[in-house]
Amino acid sequence: MLRSLRRVSLVTFSLFVAFWVAEGVVGTVAPLPKANLRLYRTDPYLPYALKGSMSQLIDTGETRWTVRTAADSSRMGPVELAPGQPHLLGLGDSFAFGYGLDTEETTYAVATANASIPPIRNYGVPGYGPAQYRGMLTRHVEDPGLLGVVLTTYLGNDIHDTLWDKNVPVVDGFLTYHKAGLRSALATRSQIYRILSNTAHRLGIGRGADSIELERQLMDPRAWQTGDLAEARRAYRLEMVAIRDSCRGRGIPLLVLIIPPHAAIDDALRDRLLAQQGDVSVSEELDARFAVREVRSILDELGIEFVDATPVLAKMGKNVFFRFDGHLTPSAARVVGFALGERLAEMTWRDPQRLARRD
Repeated sequence: MLRSLRRVSLVTFSLFVAFWVAEGVVGTVAPLPKANLRLYRTDPYLPYALKGSMSQLIDTGETRWTVRTAADSSRMGPVELAPGQPHLLGLGDSFAFGYGLDTEETTYAVATANASIPPIRNYGVPGYGPAQYRGMLTRHVEDPGLLGVVLTTYLGNDIHDTLWDKNVPVVDGFLTYHKAGLRSALATRSQIYRILSNTAHRLGIGRGADSIELERQLMDPRAWQTGDLAEARRAYRLEMVAIRDSCRGRGIPLLVLIIPPHAAIDDALRDRLLAQQGDVSVSEELDARFAVREVRSILDELGIEFVDATPVLAKMGKNVFFRFDGHLTPSAARVVGFALGERLAEMTWRDPQRLARRD
């Protein structure tokens, strides 16, 4: 018994020493940068906001990209916009922001590459939902040079976002969804942890079960009739009414870009969700694109113009979403950006000369 305990102690000690030796070697020879998602600051009116005048390189293993923001916390494009320059206001969450993408790869940047389309001042913020889109619109709706509003709605979570508490504390630039612990300490300090984490991200390992459950709910027409999802649908519609009325009352054109849930595009995920449904009768009723049709019907009812990215993403088939973090890949953002740009080119925006005379 004593001999076994000694062996266990020796193996444990050896692994401990080997771990720290490996840490030292990797940290000296080929150190990996931190993911460095210190993007946020507190805000007096919204739950949180992006830092202004920020430049950060972010490397998660799956994605490597740079975030630059202007003094007003908008994500800077290839060319910084001058104060009062005619522009469109871009709203949304991480899909509008362009999570995982360099600025020129984002949907808004691709859409406005055509010189005939006004540039979009991108105020998308990862973590926001429809209530925060409305709050950001309220903040900027009187900005000089505003010609119109483009709002990206990602249906994988925007409906549920209307019910979730967004008052997340900001600590040292991070949104603290979880208390600090061993995992956060390793993520901050350990090179070995970063190697393992980056490898898992590249392989798509560890994507949360919560997001998969949301996808299943969104596929179920019955779930939209009662309970949380029915309440979320009502709240989503009310937020869209408020956004529409705020724009309409000022003569500001509004265009909504619909990004579908993963299962509406990812046949493998759709089939897995169908297979997990034990009740065959319920499984037959599940519809991967039901959420898209519901939101389209809401926008049609409210008289809000929209672009639905579902058809162009479905044509891609593969490489639409990053395997781990779930956002649009550069190629998918480019396809969606082209579709958005075509619609923007057809829109009639406010006359910048009239605005100049009014100001």
